[in-house]
Amino acid sequence: MPNEVDLKVGGGFKYHMQPPEGDAFYAHGIYKEIIPNKLIKSTWLWSHLDQETLLTITFKESDGGTELILIHELFLDEAQRDLHYDGWQKCFDRIENLF
Repeated sequence: MPNEVDLKVGGGFKYHMQPPEGDAFYAHGIYKEIIPNKLIKSTWLWSHLDQETLLTITFKESDGGTELILIHELFLDEAQRDLHYDGWQKCFDRIENLF
């Protein structure tokens, strides 16, 4: 299933993820606030969990480039927070390897 993105306030997204082992899973949410080149704020909900969280991505000019600040919050417990921290760190590591 392809990813879906409707990048506007009130629009939504659905991301398909396939780990090397195991079943595919999905994250989806609704965009709550968008300021072009500055901020994207959305809900975040996994298809297999009943826990909506909040994702805020801020973009800042920095030394001729762009700094991305990601805050993912409103987890019900530390275990879920830690799993998401590890997942986002892996995403950033992959992005860094592209450059």
